[in-house]
Amino acid sequence: MSSSDEFDVVVICSGNRFRSPLAEVPNVVSLREGVARAQLLRAIPSADVSVTRVYSERVGAGRVIRQQPQARTTFMSGRDIELVVSKGSRFAAVPAVTG
Repeated sequence: MSSSDEFDVVVICSGNRFRSPLAEVPNVVSLREGVARAQLLRAIPSADVSVTRVYSERVGAGRVIRQQPQARTTFMSGRDIELVVSKGSRFAAVPAVTG
């Protein structure tokens, strides 16, 4: 690199700490939606978190089924994080009625 080369440096400051524009995505699968969102925004304050809700027979209502980008991948600032959150079972338990 010569002294005449130009390049941009991006620095993100959160509070009194400097943050890299790249961050590692935490694993939030199986956490409740509110806890998952808080962990994501603590690790990556600039992230936009979107949620899609789907029925699941295996995962309880309000818990994260999957996330994109996946855990432990590098996240570039300015992208979205997508969570798929369980609505619970689509079937309700029916009590046995006799009589």
